[in-house]
Amino acid sequence: MPMKPLSSWEKVFRSADVNGDGTLDFGELRLMLRREKSNLTDSQIMQVFKFFDGPNGDRKITLTEFISGMRKIEQFVESLKALFNKFDTDRSGYLERDEMRRLLNSCGQRYSTSDVDHVIRLADANGDGKISLEELIYACT
Repeated sequence: MPMKPLSSWEKVFRSADVNGDGTLDFGELRLMLRREKSNLTDSQIMQVFKFFDGPNGDRKITLTEFISGMRKIEQFVESLKALFNKFDTDRSGYLERDEMRRLLNSCGQRYSTSDVDHVIRLADANGDGKISLEELIYACT
């Protein structure tokens, strides 16, 4: 996913800023996410809110904070793509069990087959027993 131009993120922000005060409050962020068909719970949305506003924030997300947060998300997604491509050694477009095990083990811990299978079940949205790039991104964001 190439980085969106700033004007695209500004447009998203402005459309979410329902009251036009130049900031997003929790309710406006929740409404924006619901419009995008998000299934996040309110407590998860609060975590997203704190991500943008910061741990010592003023409980309002400014345009600058929003764009900065979106850039961080874009960079994270790009790093997930690189990781996916590194471990999709057969270039099938999926991470099968052995590839997923190598990915997980690259973090410095050893995972059992049951651990790897559990991770795959958690991330495998369509139940085909393997992880697509989209499933990996969804599971990690």
